[in-house]
Amino acid sequence: MRIQLFISILLISFVSFALAETCPSDVQPIPDSIKQIMQQPRYQASVGGFYVKDLTTNKILYCLNPNKLFIPGSVSKIFTVAALLNTFGDNYTFKTPVYALGKIKKGILEGNLVLVGKGDLTLGGRLTSDNKIAFTNFDHTYANTFPGYSTDVLTPQDLLVGIKSLAKQVKAHGITAIHGNVFIDDRLFETTIKRGSVLSPVAINENLIDFTIKPTEIGNTAIVDWRPQIQQIRVVNKVTTTAKGTKSDIDITNDSKDEFILTGSIALDQKQLILTATINDPQQFARDAFIAALIQNGITITPNPQVATGLPNVNIYKKLKPVAELTSPPIIENGKLILKVSHNMAANFSALLLASYHGKTTYNEGMRYIGQFLTHTVHIAPSEISFGDAAGGGENYVTPRAVIKMLDYEYHLPKEHFEKFIYTLPILGVDGSLASVGTQTLAKGHVFAKTGTGVIYNALQGNFFLTAEALAGYIHAQNGHWLAFVVVVNSAELKNLMDSREVAKDTANIATEVYNSVH
Repeated sequence: MRIQLFISILLISFVSFALAETCPSDVQPIPDSIKQIMQQPRYQASVGGFYVKDLTTNKILYCLNPNKLFIPGSVSKIFTVAALLNTFGDNYTFKTPVYALGKIKKGILEGNLVLVGKGDLTLGGRLTSDNKIAFTNFDHTYANTFPGYSTDVLTPQDLLVGIKSLAKQVKAHGITAIHGNVFIDDRLFETTIKRGSVLSPVAINENLIDFTIKPTEIGNTAIVDWRPQIQQIRVVNKVTTTAKGTKSDIDITNDSKDEFILTGSIALDQKQLILTATINDPQQFARDAFIAALIQNGITITPNPQVATGLPNVNIYKKLKPVAELTSPPIIENGKLILKVSHNMAANFSALLLASYHGKTTYNEGMRYIGQFLTHTVHIAPSEISFGDAAGGGENYVTPRAVIKMLDYEYHLPKEHFEKFIYTLPILGVDGSLASVGTQTLAKGHVFAKTGTGVIYNALQGNFFLTAEALAGYIHAQNGHWLAFVVVVNSAELKNLMDSREVAKDTANIATEVYNSVH
């Protein structure tokens, strides 16, 4: 998120035009310290937007292209999380039940056991001791995009803890044997694939297998570990260790449902690589994991041909009490995971949760409920925003003014909500996607903002091109006022893929300069 304006003369011309056409007449000039960032050579062919509003006084401080549609990248997630929390409420929890469909006599269930997916994002797999969703500043869902960038991508929790808890509860209910079958009911919403992620009502580890690969000796097979592990998953390790300084290159294929084949090499001086592979059949994976947990608790399972072989009518659950139930953390923890680490799967998952809340089942229906919230509740005009997904794909567009409207709306909700909401956002120099920037500035800990990045491969030149960089959120100014801000730049040439981080630093530096300028 930096404002891509080209040379100083063009910048002055562009800013003057923007102010004359769309900004308040009393808006103050953009500080020279910010202009210097905007005028860097990498932004010669770029277009940018910049908007800062003092929410305490309701005054616009800085303004550039407020009504121009920009690609916001993952800043889109602010709108998604706001819609999610508005619909469900900050403290809503998802309860995943297990039902016994049949009579239980002397510990024997004559019938089927059904775990019903209710949209719990993590099924306890990231649950901390204080009932929060754990995250790392660089999430495992990005491991394949930036292989080797960080070794700290896996949270320490047992990914199967929720499944194991449900199995223990079934045993505690008095069931020691099942004469029937075990099912996973995933009919809450349609299992959907978005941006390479499988979105399903029952999701273990965000429907990913995490592989940790470590070198051994040159020419020898590398060490491969993975999680979550269940008996049905088979891993074929064909990764070899190569000399120091060589390129680590590993490919993971999943030709059959349960077998993952790892081929390639890892360099001797590569501490470790963490890569992921998609669980393509989450219903079956969850069923296998649940059956394994039931057996570990001493529950035997014997198929009974006289018992129904499929899922029941969903209305039958209304007449039953669960024999086990898992309660998720408050849904605001979903929001924190989405915003802190820019979790694409969780953001798109939210659209399906919104659909299910309204009795619908499809992703597009969920997106329309986000649209209704933004139009009718936040009062963002349809001409100011167009989203193709809930996570921030390249088909998303929004004006800086609409971003500020969204932030202003959240600020004016009850104080208890706003104080929770700001801490769902990355904090400059502290955590999430802003953990490593601004650590030595006065603004550290005072900027709460969502990052957004869009990068494509330029096949003509064999390099990468930045479609979008954005930063939007709140600044707790030195005078005690809360400021809402957005800075966005579209179209910039990159030297390499990691060069996008330099652009991200520029947007963070602009936020820092805003903090420095307001006393």
